[in-house]
Amino acid sequence: MNRVNHAKPFTQEKSEEIYVRNRLFYDSLWKRAKIRSPTSFNTWPLVKTLIAGRKRLLEIGPGVRPRLPLEQACFLDLSPEAVSKLKTSGARALLGNAIELPFSAASFDLVCALDIVEHAPGTYALGEIGRVLRRGGLLLVAVPLYSALWTEYDSVVGHHLRYEPGELVEILEQNGLEVLRSATFGILPRNRLLVRTAAWMLSRLRGPAIWFEDRLVLPIAGLLAKRLRLKSGFHTEEDVDGVILLCEKKEAQ
Repeated sequence: MNRVNHAKPFTQEKSEEIYVRNRLFYDSLWKRAKIRSPTSFNTWPLVKTLIAGRKRLLEIGPGVRPRLPLEQACFLDLSPEAVSKLKTSGARALLGNAIELPFSAASFDLVCALDIVEHAPGTYALGEIGRVLRRGGLLLVAVPLYSALWTEYDSVVGHHLRYEPGELVEILEQNGLEVLRSATFGILPRNRLLVRTAAWMLSRLRGPAIWFEDRLVLPIAGLLAKRLRLKSGFHTEEDVDGVILLCEKKEAQ
């Protein structure tokens, strides 16, 4: 199939601007954070079943919070700090850009991209993922939903867009990807004051913010997190602001 057509294509200059902005933000963030084990996240039970029998694994944009096993997967991130910490932990990690993956077509059996494709301009990241997945390969992807739910937090962390469900399914299909199962994922607090406070801390007090998240928020969240309950097909609700999807590569682009 053809790549997704872009009504307003991004120039190389604009793409580079977005890349540099994201790299600087996440480099400063990951410099202060500790690398965490994939088993500490509620995605692990699902990931454990997905990697069984699959050898060629790729995770895009893991930062220091990888969801795939460090010893089994290839990791690509735009942050030199994250790449360095992943390598120190024994992982095979490369510095790179999600909209220009340095891999040949049909290179991987499983690609994991959680909270990453929304940082790239246009829909190029999903096009590249579709390109590097082999036929029958799986994609585990998580994205924020609904442009109407855009907050200061989206701007601070470098989101480029929030997806509308129908639009997202269409983009996936145009890149040969079919949604198999889905679940709600990455829900922000409904209290707008809390969201604004988190955004303010990340933009003005990044050090204390990441220390607080690393030492308190993530450990507590790990204890309280519910197991992902994936349903067949694409399912979401209007009061949910994020979704995780398991997709299969059906045909060549």
